[in-house]
Amino acid sequence: MTPSGIRATRPHRTGVLITSVVVCLALVTEASRSVAQAESAATTKRASSASQPVVKVAPSLAAASRFRPAERPRTFRFPADHGSHADAKVEWWYVTGKLSADDGSDYGFQFTVFRVGIEGAPESRPSRLAVRDLFLGHAAVTDVTAGRFLHAERGPYGRLNQGGAAEGRLDVRIEDWRLFESEDGAWRLTVAASGEAPFGFELDLRAAKPVVLHGASPGWSRKGDLPRQSSYYSSFTDLRGDGFVTVGGLRKAVRARAWFDHEFGSDQLAADVVGWDWFSVRLDDGSDLMIYRLRRKDAPDSPWSSGTFVRQDGTTEHLTAVDFTATSDASWTSPRSGAVYPARWRIAVPKAAIDLRLKPAIADQELSTDRTTRVTYYEGLIEGSGTRAGRPVRADGYAELVGYAGAVSRF
Repeated sequence: MTPSGIRATRPHRTGVLITSVVVCLALVTEASRSVAQAESAATTKRASSASQPVVKVAPSLAAASRFRPAERPRTFRFPADHGSHADAKVEWWYVTGKLSADDGSDYGFQFTVFRVGIEGAPESRPSRLAVRDLFLGHAAVTDVTAGRFLHAERGPYGRLNQGGAAEGRLDVRIEDWRLFESEDGAWRLTVAASGEAPFGFELDLRAAKPVVLHGASPGWSRKGDLPRQSSYYSSFTDLRGDGFVTVGGLRKAVRARAWFDHEFGSDQLAADVVGWDWFSVRLDDGSDLMIYRLRRKDAPDSPWSSGTFVRQDGTTEHLTAVDFTATSDASWTSPRSGAVYPARWRIAVPKAAIDLRLKPAIADQELSTDRTTRVTYYEGLIEGSGTRAGRPVRADGYAELVGYAGAVSRF
C-alpha cells in the first residue's frame, strides 16, 4: 500500500500502508481531487493567457467513465502488467529497501510514483494542454548511522513529459526520477533530490523470487464488503542488487535489498476505514511477509485486513485478518504534525510460525506532502528479530502508517 489520501481503493506504502495497499490505494485519494484541482486551475490560467481552450477536469467516476473498478479477479501477464493501466483511476509503483555500505553504515530508501487518471480527458482532441493523467512522486532516504531522515516530492505533472508511465512495460518517471527495466533485464532506479538537504540513489536490481500476487484470488486484493472496494496488487518481495547512495554530498557504493509493490484500481476503501498500518518484512531465513491492518474508528480492525506469507522458494500463502496480529506497546509523537504513531510492534503469524518484534530504525520517518498528495504519513525502515518455525531470525522491512495525522479523504 502506499499513502494516499489519494485512494482509488498505502500499501503507500501502501506500500505502501505501507502502498499500498501499502500501497494501498491510500496515499492517492486526496491527490486525485486536490491534485486535479491544482493542475486544472494552472491549466485554466495558462490556457486563458495563451487564448487556448480550457481543459475541464471531472474528478468523479461517471456513467461513461473510462475507468473500471477492480471488482473481479483478472488474468495477469508479466512483464506487461508491470506497466500502466489506463482503465484504472489510481495506480502506483513503490520501491523500498535497505542499503548497506562497506563502512558499516545502513540506509533505508523509498521511491513512489502515483498516476491519477483524469475523467473527461480530451483524447479525441490531443494537444499540449490535454490532461489525461496526473503524476506525483515521493522519495526518501533514512540515514540510520546519522539518525536523519530526508524526503522530497515532485508533481503534480500532467503534460510536457514531466511525468509518465509506459503501458506494456515497466518505465515510470517524475522528471529525472525513473524506474525502468533495462534491456539486460535489470531494474534501474535513479533518484536525485535537490534542496537544502540533497540526497539520491542509483540502483540496479534483480528479482530473487517470482512475482507475488496478493489476495485470496491471486492479484485481487479485497478491501471492503463491496467487490469494487478492491485493487489489483502484485509485488516482488526480494529484489537484490547494488549501486550508490548520496547523502550530504557524499556518494557511497552500497548493496541493496528491496521490495516492489504495484497497485491499481478505481474505487475507494469502505467508509468506516480511518487509516491503515502496512508492513513489508524480510526475514533472514529467506522468507518474506506482507500484512496490513485496515483500522476503523472505535471498532476492531476491518475483517478485510489481510496479508501474504512468501516462503523461501517463492510460493505463497494468503493471510486473512484472523491469521495474524500486529500490536504495539510504544509510540512516537511527531514534533511537526503532532500525530502519535505506534513505534514498536509484535507481529505474530501462527500459521507461518512467525513471531517478531520490530521497531523503527530511527524514530522520525514522517513525510509531509503538501505539494502532492497533501497527506502526512509515516513511511520508514524497521528492524528487529524473533523466531520463525522455532528458530531465531533477524528481520527488516518497511512500515507505512496512514491516518494518524488526519482523516483519510475519499472521492
